[in-house]
Amino acid sequence: MNTPSRSADFLCGVVDILPVLAWLVRTTASLAGAVAGRTLGDSAAYGFDFAFSAMFIAILAGFWRGARTGAVLASSAVSAALAKLLVPGAWYIIIGGAVGVIAAALLHREEDGEGTGAGSSHESAAESAGGGNGQAETVA
Repeated sequence: MNTPSRSADFLCGVVDILPVLAWLVRTTASLAGAVAGRTLGDSAAYGFDFAFSAMFIAILAGFWRGARTGAVLASSAVSAALAKLLVPGAWYIIIGGAVGVIAAALLHREEDGEGTGAGSSHESAAESAGGGNGQAETVA
């Protein structure tokens, strides 16, 4: 006898229900946020405006990899700030993001690709020589 946990029909049923569950969670969370937002009123009175900025800065700090990261972030921030002042609408978001991507592409170097493929670094070649167990053998 086939148990439901091992049958292909059961697995297909689970896969079919996941998008419905995701929609349900997203819709419920959006409704809860709308109700809470309307109930709270002005978010600046509670300091949420600063909290959102602080969270964004904390996320950006996680991207930090050195001076080139700073150049990308600075170019994106400066271009977005200038676009906010000079271009009507919310185009400053797209302009800041596009300038950041262009700056990252211009400043990218191949040796920055950490672990992107077989033999991409000196350590992975040493691991291959050591039998793949993470310990490099000394070759005399």
